[in-house]
Amino acid sequence: MTENKKPLSDRAKEVGKRIGSLRDFLEFLEENGQCITWSDDVLPEPDIRNIAVAAGRDSMNGPAVIFNNMAGYPGKKLVIGVHGSFTNLALLLGHPKGTTIKELFYDIISRWGD
Repeated sequence: MTENKKPLSDRAKEVGKRIGSLRDFLEFLEENGQCITWSDDVLPEPDIRNIAVAAGRDSMNGPAVIFNNMAGYPGKKLVIGVHGSFTNLALLLGHPKGTTIKELFYDIISRWGD
């Protein structure tokens, strides 16, 4: 570890141990109110596009969205916006909801080191 590198917080270590897959991360986001499951039938165009655009407009707090029933794709699921907001990234890095972009920036820089 270099002099300028900050050790990970206990919370960041806990999150890192818990999340080993996309499914784990989606479950974690759902527990933190950052994942919406959409079970109604949707069309790839325009429904999914419109929902993706709407969710992406909130770059600070936009949720991930799981689509369970896509027309023309029986049994398939789609997820969008997993890393689409700073809140989702903050949670992934072990920070609470409400962490500012500035705090995330400096945390990432301190983890990067020299």
